Amino acid sequence: MSEITIESNRANKSLEEKDDYLGTIPKAKAIQGFLEGGNINFEENQMFALFGNWGSGKTTLFHYLENNLDKKKFKPVFFEAWKYETDENLPLSLMEMISKEMKWFSKSKDTASKLFGLGLDILKGFAKSTTFRIADPNLPISASYSPKETINALEEGLEEFENNSLAHRTQEFEIAFKQLEEDTLENNQTLIVFIDDLDRCEPENVIKLLSAIKLFFTYGKRTIFFFGVDKKAVEQAIEIKYKDVVKSAEYLEKIFDFSFEAPKGFDLYKLMQRHFPTEHSSEMDIAQEVTSLFNHMKFTNPRKVKKVLNKYTLLKSYKHNEQLDESLKELIPEIITNQEDGNLLETAISLYLIVLYEFDYELFEQSEGYLKKATIYGVNFVRKEKEAIRPSEIDRVNDIFNYRDSTTVQFNQIYDSILSSNNRNEIINSYLTQYLPTPVAPMSISSRNPSDFLISYKRNTKSDGFINYIVPLFASFTNSNNLSEMRANELFKMVRTVL
Repeated sequence: MSEITIESNRANKSLEEKDDYLGTIPKAKAIQGFLEGGNINFEENQMFALFGNWGSGKTTLFHYLENNLDKKKFKPVFFEAWKYETDENLPLSLMEMISKEMKWFSKSKDTASKLFGLGLDILKGFAKSTTFRIADPNLPISASYSPKETINALEEGLEEFENNSLAHRTQEFEIAFKQLEEDTLENNQTLIVFIDDLDRCEPENVIKLLSAIKLFFTYGKRTIFFFGVDKKAVEQAIEIKYKDVVKSAEYLEKIFDFSFEAPKGFDLYKLMQRHFPTEHSSEMDIAQEVTSLFNHMKFTNPRKVKKVLNKYTLLKSYKHNEQLDESLKELIPEIITNQEDGNLLETAISLYLIVLYEFDYELFEQSEGYLKKATIYGVNFVRKEKEAIRPSEIDRVNDIFNYRDSTTVQFNQIYDSILSSNNRNEIINSYLTQYLPTPVAPMSISSRNPSDFLISYKRNTKSDGFINYIVPLFASFTNSNNLSEMRANELFKMVRTVL
């Protein structure tokens, strides 16, 4: 069996070209060239943003920049905002993080202590209604504060600033910040602070951090900030804070000097190549076939696709697991695990049922209830005909839903039936009713056009896409090689039991 691949939804900290199905690397290289080009005045342009929806690869892109930026030109620091949200004073947490990464206290203790004292004094207004934590042992205050304790500590420990105006203290903060840059950065080196997952924080904290950085942290000449944010989430935070007073788009334009968009594409085929062979004994590119199935179902969200593929990986591991109980192994269909074994039919149906089970359970239940579907179909048929139900109508319903006893027919038998019959479409369509939800109208199972067959069902993109993909696949097979003796209804039991 080929090596099992588990997809993680965590950011990839060492992304390679072969795994870049979101198009992250080309975008990251473009931003890298922009930053390293030497044409930007970082003293005047210090606030950068990477806009992208959740799951668009912002964190992975930041890690790529962190790893690949010229270290003679940039000193990267990574700040994951949501991890520090329990401190409830993100600006102070950010100052602490920068201090630790830059080793300010070990390199220039006096200046660092002064900066932190000034910073705590200036930023205390952000903390009057919150609690926060400072964990750096070098700070001249204890480890945990409530608002009252924090303000008392500031009043006791910062007496030298009491008689100074905010403008004077801010000026001193600026001087100390620039001095620390000179003490800790190499010649022509810029501190770049990546601030990630800001949009996962509470709206109030989002605004606090953006405002604090724009007002106070940009006093340095050699420090820039790069935010990874969901633009809509930040706009909502702005609207909650300022209501109709401030327009969110204008606010963001004033906050950020430059902005980029995260990649919007998704190379589904590249992802499928990690899980399925491109060459198979059936002479098919299985990765391309599975890509086509998911495209038909319009099921292309990267995180959701990865979850389905991880479930499929479990099935692959069960199939060749000699330690697995035999009663469970019997539930595993002839899915494709390498270039030689398995078949596309059972693979496609298994993937479809996993999609329903994980992301549309109601549809899964409807599809599983085969006898209930037959009963409801009969009721709907009678209502449509506006007649009392007659034995002949019951026979018609039973004929449709038990054609060739399709609930118990084995995969290899259905193909034998198809190949030996003059009514291929009726056999295929009656068999496929098992994987569709409750019908809502009488249907013609003899139709050759999948869309005609689907008219009888409540339309949904997953089932419609599955049928439009699978019907031609049925028709294209010329033998039952590699097909199992599993019955169709056992696939539902398989999904419920082992996944």
